[in-house]
Amino acid sequence: MIIPRRDQSPDSFDEPPSAGGSSFKDMVLLAGIDFCSLCEHHMLPFHGVVNVGYIPGAAKNIVHSEIVGIVHAFAGRLQLQERLGEEIADAVMAAFSPEGLAVMVQASHISIASQGGSPSRFIVTSCAFRGAFDGADNPLAAARLREDFRREVTAGCCWVSAPDQRGSAQTLDISPSMGGSSSR
Repeated sequence: MIIPRRDQSPDSFDEPPSAGGSSFKDMVLLAGIDFCSLCEHHMLPFHGVVNVGYIPGAAKNIVHSEIVGIVHAFAGRLQLQERLGEEIADAVMAAFSPEGLAVMVQASHISIASQGGSPSRFIVTSCAFRGAFDGADNPLAAARLREDFRREVTAGCCWVSAPDQRGSAQTLDISPSMGGSSSR
């Protein structure tokens, strides 16, 4: 199905089933949440994975299945990849109030194929950061958290793109905080 769970509203994720607290101070990574969405600009599908890293701190108990539901609810609309990550981040922050949150969306866009590219060779990556990850209070600590998040996502091999003719996979990075295009 191209637009999964379109009958579910992201508003239904305002309150988690448990309101207990946590005191865990290290990052938790929920990686490789598959999604498929429809680009509102091209009216063509894009699909990939969402990786969510968070620092619970004194947050409400964070229910992983609720995060997966939030991803699918927002992906089930006409969408732009950058906005998808921002909406997921805002919804998770509103529902659970973690100390910090990082959302990375990695997707292959069929619109690239329609312009002569191979969608399996190019992966678009966008990120959204909130709380301890956004750097407003402590830019150096946020930079370290972001680097830890990227390293953990990369180590988990959440998204593996097909190699080009030279044997290296191509990644197209559109996140301002992560630099320009690069090859992995």
